[in-house]
Amino acid sequence: MQRVGLAAALIVIIVLITGLTAPSGYAYPPIITASPTPTQPPPPVVMSVPAHIVVIHAAGAHLRSGPGTEYGVVDTVNPGTEFDVLGSSLDGKGEIWYLVAVSEAHSSWIAGSLTIGAVPEAEDDLVAVPSSPQQTPTLPPGANGWVNSDLRARLRSGPGLHYPPLDAIPPYTPLRLVTAFTRIKYTEDEPDNVWYLVQINDGRYGWIYSDLIATLLDDPRNPPPLPTPAVSPDATVVDSPPEIVLPAEAVKNVRTIYEMGQQRNNRPNRFIVIGDSTSAGNEYTLPAFCAFHWGSYRLGRYERLQNTINQYHKSFCTTNVTLRSGLSSSALLDPTWADPSLCEAGENPLECELRRTRPSIALIYIGLVDITYYTTDIFAENLDTILVYLIEHGVIPVLHTVPSSDRMTAARGYIQSMADLNTIIRDAAARYRLPLIDLRVAASRLPNQGCIEEGFHLSYRVDGVLNFTGDEQIYGKDLRELLTLQMLREIRTNVMAEG
Repeated sequence: MQRVGLAAALIVIIVLITGLTAPSGYAYPPIITASPTPTQPPPPVVMSVPAHIVVIHAAGAHLRSGPGTEYGVVDTVNPGTEFDVLGSSLDGKGEIWYLVAVSEAHSSWIAGSLTIGAVPEAEDDLVAVPSSPQQTPTLPPGANGWVNSDLRARLRSGPGLHYPPLDAIPPYTPLRLVTAFTRIKYTEDEPDNVWYLVQINDGRYGWIYSDLIATLLDDPRNPPPLPTPAVSPDATVVDSPPEIVLPAEAVKNVRTIYEMGQQRNNRPNRFIVIGDSTSAGNEYTLPAFCAFHWGSYRLGRYERLQNTINQYHKSFCTTNVTLRSGLSSSALLDPTWADPSLCEAGENPLECELRRTRPSIALIYIGLVDITYYTTDIFAENLDTILVYLIEHGVIPVLHTVPSSDRMTAARGYIQSMADLNTIIRDAAARYRLPLIDLRVAASRLPNQGCIEEGFHLSYRVDGVLNFTGDEQIYGKDLRELLTLQMLREIRTNVMAEG
C-alpha cells in the first residue's frame, strides 16, 4: 500500500539520514542476495502490533511470504513506503518481522530492521506472573520509579521491541529513571511510544516501556539528574571516559603544524568542523557543539573545561561550508559542493572554509557517507589528500573514528566496511602523527554503542542539554563533545602553550 504524499516527504528524511541521493549511474545493491525456499518452516507466532511503519532502508525492502529470509520474495518496495501493521513475529535469530497490509486483500512480511515507526502495545513487553494485590513500594534513596504492574516488565538493551531482552523485572521493583526516549510518530493517531532508560538495584542499565512504569516525577519525559543509588560491590557500572592525552611524538609534530599556521596568520582561537549529518544535524540528531553556543550545558566535575569553551566561543555553532548533511570525503574535494554565496569560483568546500575562517584546528567527522556510496579505498585516498592539504596550510587535523550500532551495521551489511573505515582513520593518525579521538572504542560501552535507534547517528538527551554529570556515560553526543573539549584543551595547553 503506497501512500504517495507521505512517501515523498519521508524520502526527504531518508536522504537526510543516509546523507546523499544515489549518484548518477549508481544502482542500489539488493538487500538480500538469495532467497532459499524453506523446507518446513515453523508456523509463525503472530503478535498484535496495531501501528504504522515506514521503510527507511536506502535500497528499499523485500516483502516476503513469511517472517524470515528463508521465505520467498513476493515484492520489493521503495524507501518511504508506509504500511499498516497487522502483527509481528520473531524469526529463528530473534529478529522481529512485521505482517503488513499490502492491499485490502493481501498481506506480506517485512524485516523490522528496515523500517521505523511501529508502536508496540504494552502487553507485548510483559511476562506473565501470578497476580498480586496492587501496592506502592517503599523506594530506597535514589529511586524515583518502579515497575507498576502485576506482570514482570522486560528490561531491554535499547528503546524498542527489536532490542534483545536482558531480563524480566519483577512487579514493583524500584527503579532509577535516568532519561526517556520517544520514538518518532508518523501519524497523529499513533500512541506515544516512550521508553525509559533505567538503572536497577544491581547497577545494570536497560530500557523499559513507559506504560509499565510508575514515576514520582512531575515531567516523566525529562527526568532530572539524580544521585546514583547504592549498588552491589560486584555490579558492573560504566566508568567515566578516560582523559585525552596527546603522546609526546604527536605533540612535537602538531606544534610544527601550528607554527606553520601562525606564519600564515591562522587564528589560534578558531576551529572548523568537517562533517556530515552526524555533526551538521538532521531530523534524527542535533548539530554538534551548539549547546555551548546556547549555554545549554552542565560541566559538573569538568569545570576546568569552561576556559576552553570561552576560548573557542566563536567557533561553536557557526556556519562551515565543510559541515553539511550528506558530505563525503569526495564531496569535500568537489567544487560543486561549495556554497556559491560564500566560496569563490573553482574552490572546493575545504579550500573555501580555510580561506574564510583561517582556523588552527579542523575537527574531522567523515566516513559514514563514504561507505554508503563509495569504497574504503576511495576514502583512504581522499583522506590522505585532505590531511596533506590541512597540514600544508598549518591547520591541525583532529581525527575521529566513527561509532555505530553493531546490530544496525550488520542489518545493512556494513560490518566489514565500518571496520575498514575506522582502521583507515587510525592508520592515518599514526602515519601523520596526528591527534585521534577513538570515538568508536569510547562509545562501545554506552547503550546501543552511543547511537540512536537507527544505529548511525549519536544519541542525545531529549531536551538537547549537554550534561557532563553522568550523561557522557549514556549518550554518544555528550561523550563526543566532552572528548572534543578535552582534546582542544590538550592542544591549547601542550601545543599552543596556553592555559
